[in-house]
Amino acid sequence: MHFRAAMGVIALSFVFALVYRVFPLFSGPDAISEFFVTEDGYLMLTVSRNFAIGNGLSVSDGLIATNGVQPLATFLYSIPFVLSAGVKLAALKGFLAIMTAVSVVAALVIGGYARHVLRH
Repeated sequence: MHFRAAMGVIALSFVFALVYRVFPLFSGPDAISEFFVTEDGYLMLTVSRNFAIGNGLSVSDGLIATNGVQPLATFLYSIPFVLSAGVKLAALKGFLAIMTAVSVVAALVIGGYARHVLRH
């Protein structure tokens, strides 16, 4: 019974986290720009946008070059900016969708690994 209760708590936590993660996508333009993105996140998104619109890995409208980012994440985050021609709100929705997908995949992989470990 303890295992079943624990699985219920985990499933409920997963659903809560998923709803919390996608909430900004359905909350309007003001909420989407205020949720989830930290100060470092804004830097990454600025660099990603500049990269997508042809300003390279830079900040300040392409005036200051930077190397203070995680390249793989920056390139991944630039995809919504490329697809939206640099439109910030549309790209933020794409960014949140990518992060939601990554979070779901990570949770499923970790859950699968945990089940494997607990069986042995």
